[in-house]
Amino acid sequence: MTYPSSSLSLKGVYTLCKPEDDGNIAIICDSPHSGTFFPKDFHYNCKKKDLLRFSDLYVDELISDLPSIGATTLSALFPRTYVDVNRRRNDIDEAFLETSWDEEVSRKGRAKSGHGVIFQTAYDGKKIYDQKLTSSHVKHRLAHYYDPYHRTLASEIRLLKEKHGSVLHINFHSMPSNYGFVSLPDIVLGNLNGVSSDSYFLHKIRDLFHEKGYSVALNHPYKGAEILRQSGHPHRGVQSVQIEINRKLYMNENTLEKNNNVETIRNDITFIVSNLSVTIKPVYLNAVAD
Repeated sequence: MTYPSSSLSLKGVYTLCKPEDDGNIAIICDSPHSGTFFPKDFHYNCKKKDLLRFSDLYVDELISDLPSIGATTLSALFPRTYVDVNRRRNDIDEAFLETSWDEEVSRKGRAKSGHGVIFQTAYDGKKIYDQKLTSSHVKHRLAHYYDPYHRTLASEIRLLKEKHGSVLHINFHSMPSNYGFVSLPDIVLGNLNGVSSDSYFLHKIRDLFHEKGYSVALNHPYKGAEILRQSGHPHRGVQSVQIEINRKLYMNENTLEKNNNVETIRNDITFIVSNLSVTIKPVYLNAVAD
């Protein structure tokens, strides 16, 4: 069955697509890293292509048919190198700031390596900026990009939970074909090693990808990050799973151009999500009964 859908956007921040009856199935999918809209205040000092290599290019296209089967989708429009919504909000390197930072910062994040909530380095370690950023500039990015994305995702999850009693949230990403010197499988699924979803859903998604001929790994080398940490609460009926798709399947990693497999992968993702839609509520209700 195909459902009519509507699209809501916050200019330059995100696009939210949802079925006209506010969600016919209890699934929401988001793509936080596929944005290519560069804000005017993003004064980078490197090649734009080096920034785009960190983006999950075209992933928003791969999930674009999901509202037609009743799922909600949320896609960021800005690049992750501008502000990364899959990092802790306080994953900030104070040494990178021109002015003092008056909030607590995370000591467990990736800011010191250049890839915190505000990226300092691009592809191959190239510096993104030729000068430090002001604290007010960073706060602007958090308030006008990071926060609205997270508020919207949390709000849509809450609405679906209120309507259906349980929700499956799928966090879509893409990954390079190699991790160091190791070739990666077609798909890597993550649930923070069992924290953000029950194992049933991780294995169900794995089996559906296997059915379509994809090789799949679980929680290695990518297990999920901040979005799963905030969203996934299985004991409350919210299951969150991350899906990493190998870029070699649908694009040229050197030129960053799409190949002819985009439609096939989009159709396979739609098939998988459609099959998941009949499992989320019964499994959650059984778990509660147990």
